Amino acid sequence: MESHIELRTRLERFLHTTWLGGKITHVFWDFLAWFSAFGKTDGFYALCNEGKIKLIAPARVVRYAGNGESVLLSNGTEIKVNAVLLATGFGSSWTNIFAQETAKELGIGRHPPLADVEEHVWDYTEEWVSSIYRGIVPARNINHRDFAINGALSTTNNGYAFEVMAHWISSYFLGDKMRLPSSPEEATKLAGKNAAWIRRRFPGMPVCVNQSNNSEVAFWPWPQAMDDLLEDMGVPIMRSGGNWLTWPFKVITPAEIKNLREERRAKREMDLKAVN
Repeated sequence: MESHIELRTRLERFLHTTWLGGKITHVFWDFLAWFSAFGKTDGFYALCNEGKIKLIAPARVVRYAGNGESVLLSNGTEIKVNAVLLATGFGSSWTNIFAQETAKELGIGRHPPLADVEEHVWDYTEEWVSSIYRGIVPARNINHRDFAINGALSTTNNGYAFEVMAHWISSYFLGDKMRLPSSPEEATKLAGKNAAWIRRRFPGMPVCVNQSNNSEVAFWPWPQAMDDLLEDMGVPIMRSGGNWLTWPFKVITPAEIKNLREERRAKREMDLKAVN
């Protein structure tokens, strides 16, 4: 039921491009939201919807205010608080690894949206775009095949996703024949297009606040995102079986990718024979 930037199957296109499909999708997610709160009117989501719990995002606490009873946020707002919870936070883990010049050279920073990328501008979302193609390779470094990132994807299935990403990176480093952008400019444009779609789909998601944590976002549509990577590698997709109608209802397990290394090796050998 979750949309993805690429709608492969007829069912996905029906659910996300037609009036009736949209109604069915909204009913499904409304029921899921109700069920997650067990139908309670005093649950977290219900209270948020009623405005009884106010969320301030993506602003962050900068410091305590002078009176000792308030905190100053990064957007300049000062709010009085009863308690402050200190957590690990979501600061970039790259800051202490790469010098500013090195980060710029690698292309792991962010950049303003490209003028020719159609997008919707949300007033409360930062006007920046991720420079990381697929959430794995800096766009400007796409042709070098010597630098990649695993773990910068925000998803609901880290185990499956990071395993597939590791295989993608391995194929990328080994120089395997893959579906890749033809140039850094194309990679940058595709990364910008994806960032624009993410902002449209998740308007409250500060995609570029932390490149090391969410340079790519695939919450519920992670199966489709992983199929993108599998398709890049030239191996079978939609591995849980079924057809265009039944595939979304199949159970996805890690067993589907247990032989991925052997599949990649077989494809590599086939590609070499084709060249020779």
